Amino acid sequence: MCIRDRLKVTPHLESKPYVWMTIDAMRKAGVTPQCSADLSEIHVPLGRYKPRRTRVEGDWSSAAFMLAAGAMAGKVHVDHLDLKSQQADREIINILEAMDAYIKSSGKRVTTELSRLSAVEFDLSDCPDLFPVVACLCASAEGTSILSGLGRLRLKESDRLHAMKAGLKRMGINVTVDDSTAQIKGGKPKGAVIDTYNDHRIAMSFAVLAQTAVGETTIQNPECVDKSYPEFWKDLAQIGAKLE
Repeated sequence: MCIRDRLKVTPHLESKPYVWMTIDAMRKAGVTPQCSADLSEIHVPLGRYKPRRTRVEGDWSSAAFMLAAGAMAGKVHVDHLDLKSQQADREIINILEAMDAYIKSSGKRVTTELSRLSAVEFDLSDCPDLFPVVACLCASAEGTSILSGLGRLRLKESDRLHAMKAGLKRMGINVTVDDSTAQIKGGKPKGAVIDTYNDHRIAMSFAVLAQTAVGETTIQNPECVDKSYPEFWKDLAQIGAKLE
């Protein structure tokens, strides 16, 4: 396929790691875009993609749920993770460290253990998909966390700001949101019936938080996790979760 184009990017580009990953994949396939340091302009020269063999990295987006489960409820190892990955959701490591979680890496294995979590202030502009699981981490932390850069979350598979606020309040957690920020006061979550809004990340995040909750939690429409992580419930059970 031959291509040639010059792209002008909208101001205040978010989720930049995904753009860098795309550019890297294009270069490896024989087309080398030229771009400004801030990605405000990207020039894709005339070229032809060439077939190549590549190894697909472990998925940091899925790993984030298991790493959070370890930090909130027990010890978890996640293998096949590239610590030098350009994936946006690799940021979960820095977030867990900022929350004083026990997290250790060795080779391509990352381990988390039950920790006394601290509140955090974090801008999720470049890794917005982490918001649901990070919000659940904040619900178990001491103090009030402030998460920003969340405006586009209203346009995901669900309005994730509304979905997380509603679910956390059902579990007894004090949370306030505006157009792009959430403030979450950590506490002791209580079991509740959670509306997932047919959103895989909402379902998985509350399933993780349920492991620390007092009482039973019901996740509605649990099969919505099939969109990104079909084996989620099986893996969650393997690390000790009690499922019905």
